Amino acid sequence: MANARLAHVGDPDSLRRVLAEIRAAYQGDPEAAHSLEDDTMRHVLRLTAEGHPQARQLATEMLTIADLDLKRWCA
Repeated sequence: MANARLAHVGDPDSLRRVLAEIRAAYQGDPEAAHSLEDDTMRHVLRLTAEGHPQARQLATEMLTIADLDLKRWCA
């Protein structure tokens, strides 16, 4: 299921803004941040599968947060 909050994410700059929100959210609500991180990862994968012209740049940006040492919570 697509996250309507991510509908505007279609270029590296918009993705960077969402990733900054996720990083900030990890300071206050790690569970919500992890959920948004997962949704964002799926969104980027979907764009890649659909042949988005900036897929490589989006994937590279997404990996910047996937590589962080964060406490990821699952309920």
